[in-house]
Amino acid sequence: MPRRNRSPPSGGGISRYEDFSVITRNSLLHALADNNKQLSNDNIEHLMQAYDSLSTFSDVNPALIRIAADPAIQAVIFSNGTKTMVSNSVLRSKDLLPHANVFQAIVTVDEIQQYKPSKASYEHLAKQTGQDPSEMNKLLAD
Repeated sequence: MPRRNRSPPSGGGISRYEDFSVITRNSLLHALADNNKQLSNDNIEHLMQAYDSLSTFSDVNPALIRIAADPAIQAVIFSNGTKTMVSNSVLRSKDLLPHANVFQAIVTVDEIQQYKPSKASYEHLAKQTGQDPSEMNKLLAD
């Protein structure tokens, strides 16, 4: 049963929260159904595990090297995914694993059950990192 937000996000949007791993699996199942394809449960599980070890774009490695070299930067991962999903991605991706120590924290919206870009999600990020929201810069990646 999906968890519900205590209050809907301002300005409309998603008012129902589901664990992002559930959304990811449901998206895969929906794409398969839309294309009249079927996979065994084992193959579906294999694809879900592959999601945890995706490669990065070519500009990520040099960017993480520069970030690691700048002590003024407090690098964190901020995600709609769960901590387990994000941790698995960092630790299983051949591209991210060498840079795992660059990230000082993993902050997810799972704890507050409101997706980015809700205001509450960014307030949560600020609180978790001890930063004033006006002093935070974010690097967005799709």
